[in-house]
Amino acid sequence: MRTLTLSDHTADKASAAAAKREAEYIAASEAYRSALNAREADLESHRKAVAAAWRNREIFSTLASVFQLGIAHLSGKPRAPVQRGADREEIVWASGNEGERKVAAYLSRLSDEWILVSGYRNAKGEIDQVLLGPRGVFAIEIKFINGVVHCDGDRWWSDKYDRYGNLVETNKPLADKRGRGPSKQLNDSADLLQSFLAKRVNVSRVHRAVVLSHDSSRLGDLKNITVDAVATIDALDLDRLFSRSSINLDTQAVERVLQAIRKDHDFNERPKPRRERPASVQ
Repeated sequence: MRTLTLSDHTADKASAAAAKREAEYIAASEAYRSALNAREADLESHRKAVAAAWRNREIFSTLASVFQLGIAHLSGKPRAPVQRGADREEIVWASGNEGERKVAAYLSRLSDEWILVSGYRNAKGEIDQVLLGPRGVFAIEIKFINGVVHCDGDRWWSDKYDRYGNLVETNKPLADKRGRGPSKQLNDSADLLQSFLAKRVNVSRVHRAVVLSHDSSRLGDLKNITVDAVATIDALDLDRLFSRSSINLDTQAVERVLQAIRKDHDFNERPKPRRERPASVQ
């Protein structure tokens, strides 16, 4: 299987968050070293004052300098910085990137007739992976969820159990920032891609699959499913998924689909010109 990465949103976000934490730690470490140096310079100044007063046999000045040196010592050392751990958002991005990597590794068993496109984006959002080859086009939404996943139509939620089998979290909604469940999120972008391909390369159907990539993901109660397949990564049946397609594409047709997808992605990644507001009539 060949691979093509159009964008790597999850990896970029995870890397940016990690780089920000590292930059914060470096800045804090530099400030810490500066504070240590300033404190040591202050102590050295007081020590020199004590020595000078003692050499000059200035008893009261010596006592005053010793007192000031003691106060400087009691001020305490600045606290060494500790690099903060990844916050929830960074963990989510890193987990998403790991999930996409695992699915790509699973699909790598396919022959070179197949192409895996990662990070395709259109006006409705991003599709994690688009698989295209002799049996057609397949859009894949990947979720890295530790728990039991349920859905009813486009409403999705999960239950989480601890290592002892105790239920610790229930009915946790699964939705993106727009409130869309995984199937709605996938279908919005896949519908638009399907319409685009039907007009340009005569591919009338984009099949859709939601894949749960976490090792502890399990399927729960699934009702009224609005995509072609929902599966954990270890139970993803490619032959069954491919059998849903009545499309047969030769090598040239696959390349045309690929070029169309790249062109559409590039168009949607371009900065959109700002619309000028009409001047108000006086």
